[in-house]
Amino acid sequence: MSFNSVNNVRDYPACAPYQKIPDAARITGLSQYYLRHGCKAGTIQHIRAGRVIYVFVPALYNPGPGGGDRPNS
Repeated sequence: MSFNSVNNVRDYPACAPYQKIPDAARITGLSQYYLRHGCKAGTIQHIRAGRVIYVFVPALYNPGPGGGDRPNS
C-alpha cells in the first residue's frame, strides 16, 4: 500500500476512504475530539459499526457548498 505526502500529512489510501477516528485524526490533522463531536452532531459523514465509528475522510478534504465544516451530501 502506498501513501502520498500532502502537506507533510499521510494521505488516505484510495482503497480505504473510511477510517477509524484515531486514523482519520492522524491523516487529516484534526483532533479526535473534533471528529467524535462532529459525528455526534451529524456534521461529519460517518458509519457506525457496533461501537466503532468510521469517518469518510475524502469529505473532510472537500468541504460542501459554502465552505466551513459541512461535508458534501
